Amino acid sequence: MIGIDKEKVNEDLKYAGYNLMVTSELDMEPLQIYQTYHSLWKIEESFRITKSYLDARPVYVHKKETIYGHFLICYLSLFLLRVLEIKVFKNQINSYDLIDFIRDFRVVNKGDGSYINISRNQTVNEKVKKATGLTNLDALFLTEKEINNLFQNCILLDS
Repeated sequence: MIGIDKEKVNEDLKYAGYNLMVTSELDMEPLQIYQTYHSLWKIEESFRITKSYLDARPVYVHKKETIYGHFLICYLSLFLLRVLEIKVFKNQINSYDLIDFIRDFRVVNKGDGSYINISRNQTVNEKVKKATGLTNLDALFLTEKEINNLFQNCILLDS
């Protein structure tokens, strides 16, 4: 006969929404263990970003110095990306959105001191605009002064 073990279901429901962690750390507080475990995903994400978005691998150079240089550039890029994410944008914009924004943001010089914004990803532009208060970020036509102000405001955000 097939049936539902209601006692077992009720027992399982008592623990629904809880995480079970097994650790050998006896001197850490439970919250400290949870926070340490929870922050491990940032390390995994950093490896994923470095490999997938910053093209750390495969390496097409052969000399030891150029290999070191290649990885130095990748790690510095990751570092700057994390500084932007954590310090500048206060975790309001994730690394993937920042990469999309940086890769997509394009302006074309019209030659008369004005620029045309040809960025396509307006969703990320909106997130950056909201986080920074840069209202003219998605304007179609930008003057040279507005372009310079965008960069100046980005520098001041971290101050």
